[in-house]
Amino acid sequence: MKIVVAVIRPRFLEEIAETLAECGIVGITATKVSGYGREQRIKGAGHSTLDNGDYENKVQTEIVIPDNRQDEVIQILDRIAKTGKVGDGKIFIKEMDNAVRIRDGGSGDVIL
Repeated sequence: MKIVVAVIRPRFLEEIAETLAECGIVGITATKVSGYGREQRIKGAGHSTLDNGDYENKVQTEIVIPDNRQDEVIQILDRIAKTGKVGDGKIFIKEMDNAVRIRDGGSGDVIL
């Protein structure tokens, strides 16, 4: 299993979630985050101030998938979230040893 972590612009979240669901990937966690990368603390509209610095508002998604769906998910994220401008975000892929469903104790790829 893999966990795909993507930091994206908030306006793309719904389209990404809908497109993944259409492909049978129905689990996604989204968290509001703030930060900066190459845009280096741009000041202006759409930004928030945290701890005396200006950070761009983003959404961090976490999507747990079987290994064989990695390329498909990356392509979906890239196609929807890419504007070609600084600040589009990042995609990180991590290995995941196991996942356990709390409700019934099911684990591994079976719960995806």
